[in-house]
Amino acid sequence: VQPGALNAREALLEAAARVAPQAAARRVQVVVEAPDELPVWCAEENLMSALVNLVDNAVKYSPEAGVVQLRAEEEGRQVRLSVTDAGPGIPQKDRERVFERFYRVDQGRSRSLGGTGLGLSIVKHAVESSGGHVWVEAPSQGGSCFVIVLPAPPSSGV
Repeated sequence: VQPGALNAREALLEAAARVAPQAAARRVQVVVEAPDELPVWCAEENLMSALVNLVDNAVKYSPEAGVVQLRAEEEGRQVRLSVTDAGPGIPQKDRERVFERFYRVDQGRSRSLGGTGLGLSIVKHAVESSGGHVWVEAPSQGGSCFVIVLPAPPSSGV
């Protein structure tokens, strides 16, 4: 899978669109905040796989009528993409392990929502195979914030 320059805002909007039916069913509002022209260097299939998994999880774990925030911002020669929800959050002791295959923070909770325990390991593989990193943070207002950092496209030397 070859990487290329992708528009971060368009990728976030596409991920939100793919999860729109699930969001509508739970009355969860998905908000995208990103500059119009922010290129990110990644294989499109990897980026969409990672973003759709994260947005789908955020919608599942958000309270009814909640808000999921998708953001993209430039950080030097990298692009930071984040997916933030107002769900139950992930305890500190589980944050490193949530990206392991089949790992579940709460066995009952994730199974009741239909999860296989593979989504976040797919996210990690997709991001790392594109030269990026992914982790989860706990926002001060609660919930979870999944962060993907990917390279900006290589400069053309102009």
